[in-house]
Amino acid sequence: AAVCEMGLGSLLNLNSGRLKRKLCRWLVERIDIARCVLVLNGIDVELSANSFRQIMGLKDRGMPIVLEGENTKVESDLKLLRASSRGINIKDLEEILSNLTAADDRFKVIFMLFALCTVLCPLGGVHISSGFLFSLKDAKSIQKRNWATFCFHRFIQGITRYKEENLAYIGGCLLYLEMLYLNSILYAKVRRDRSMCPLAVWITDEIKRLMKWIEHKGGYGSTEVNYYKS
Repeated sequence: AAVCEMGLGSLLNLNSGRLKRKLCRWLVERIDIARCVLVLNGIDVELSANSFRQIMGLKDRGMPIVLEGENTKVESDLKLLRASSRGINIKDLEEILSNLTAADDRFKVIFMLFALCTVLCPLGGVHISSGFLFSLKDAKSIQKRNWATFCFHRFIQGITRYKEENLAYIGGCLLYLEMLYLNSILYAKVRRDRSMCPLAVWITDEIKRLMKWIEHKGGYGSTEVNYYKS
């Protein structure tokens, strides 16, 4: 219930297994940053905050994300989360989260941090910025913030940096990219209810079946694999 209150209920349905790194790199190569589209066999698939909302099941509620402020306002959280000059260690977050026994405001703050650094906007490395605490210190405002737009922009920044700076790691929500791809394929063997979030549709078994189907058609780049137009 607490996770749903935060607007992250879609993550409870997440059962897609590990990211397919080879597929993700193939998709990243086909992103036109200037036009903000994923080009698949000549079809433009829109990349946008709206698309991110639809695929990931997040909502924008109007409040911007704040990443700066006076440390005194988040001092207790910084101590609790063992923050250093590099930020908050993800392993520490995981440990603290697993030891919580109540779904209270503290749980909401820590869960949101963990969701950000592992799923919604991972940036690489083992730390997440302590600056997020300025947007999370009031747990009741978590659900009111523009997380979809923020995470989408971080995704685009990650793709841009990867392409322009030849980085080894692709920052940002690659789960969004993978799910967008799966959801864009013209494929009749999975039941897609428009009211369902794609995270709930594309579970491990369905993805395995689709991957076998794609392989049978000749692979990701095959002209026999067709896509919905945005």
